[in-house]
Amino acid sequence: SVNSVDIVFNFDCIGFTGTPFLDNYPTSDYIRHQREDDIPPCIDRSFYAYTNENLPQGEFEKRFYRFQGQNNNVKVKYLSSDFMNDSLKIGEMETLEAIFNQESSSHDVMPVDGVKAAPFNVIVDLCGIFKLSTIYDVRSLILQHFGANCFHYIYHIDQIDGSDRVLCIKTQNDVAFDEEFYKYLCRTYGANLRDKIFFFVDNRNYIGKDVPYQLVFQKHFNLPLFVKSVVVAHDVEDFSKIWQAMGRSRTMNDTTFSIYKSSISGEMNGEHGSEPIDIKKHPLTKLLYTRNCDCKMAGNLSSIYQTLIALYNLSKNSFYYSDEIVNTFIEKMEQTIMKKVSRLEEKLAGVLTEHIVPARILQHIFGDKFGRSSNKAISENGLSVDMVNELVRQIVRQKFEQRLPSG
Repeated sequence: SVNSVDIVFNFDCIGFTGTPFLDNYPTSDYIRHQREDDIPPCIDRSFYAYTNENLPQGEFEKRFYRFQGQNNNVKVKYLSSDFMNDSLKIGEMETLEAIFNQESSSHDVMPVDGVKAAPFNVIVDLCGIFKLSTIYDVRSLILQHFGANCFHYIYHIDQIDGSDRVLCIKTQNDVAFDEEFYKYLCRTYGANLRDKIFFFVDNRNYIGKDVPYQLVFQKHFNLPLFVKSVVVAHDVEDFSKIWQAMGRSRTMNDTTFSIYKSSISGEMNGEHGSEPIDIKKHPLTKLLYTRNCDCKMAGNLSSIYQTLIALYNLSKNSFYYSDEIVNTFIEKMEQTIMKKVSRLEEKLAGVLTEHIVPARILQHIFGDKFGRSSNKAISENGLSVDMVNELVRQIVRQKFEQRLPSG
């Protein structure tokens, strides 16, 4: 990690950057000249929605619409993935087959030239459900479930170098999915290309990876390349990861998504049940999205600790921080970590609660975060200097995993 993490000051929240040059930001002028006029917003958060705001559905939809960007007619249905807890004990392909069966049971399309169209042509594994299976295992299951004439190719991501590959189902020849091959597919199938290629997107190591030629196909044929996408988000709680797995803003147009998520009840699905509806109108979208905004506001331990270090640097007029704790593992082995963490606590808490500029900034950051909490006991209580002092100490302890001995 870098030695110094400077802060983009935005007095409704805070963002972080790894660059050590505070001069990059106009807010440095505010600090140096102790200006008190309004700092211009650096990050647009007009689309954030927090639990404690208890927004009416209409207002939530307006904010989510701003978040969506350049996409429209995105429909979604959420399905329970609790069956995976049992099916994964049997095998990964058995779990994939269960998804195939569930999607097929809700899809009834007349065969064309004796070939029944598949209910979907994309599956995105967001949480490593199929980590032990090969693309040849997927091929065998597709042949078993859909037959030899439904899909002709399988798109997949090479797990060694992350390149785009296409496996021919008939010959098992595996080639690069490049522009030349894409043009060959277009010449062969035209707009029906999307019915002949199955996209198996393993997103464990490549979250948000773009499947190539989606926009080119969409522009040429006025159709989305993805007929319907199944996102396996079994144990994923972060809505931003689910959103990334759905694709990019413009590639989502006119696409339906089935999102498999654990612990989904009928009540969460609302009155629409399993029918796909506009994503911003779904009650579960609102729940997941607001939770995600709550978490983004709260931040994570590393970013909050980096904030403390950045404010300490500010108080010392320094760009860099010389850390006494260089290797946590060795410090723990030599049993020197507790004393060093204790000294660090005293140093940071003392400076950050006594030095007027860092103290005010830190109190504002904590106050803003606490004010957005969904817990009223937290959001309705003011922050005292003693509370800020204790918070700083607890953050340092948790950063270095210093806990009271058990038993």
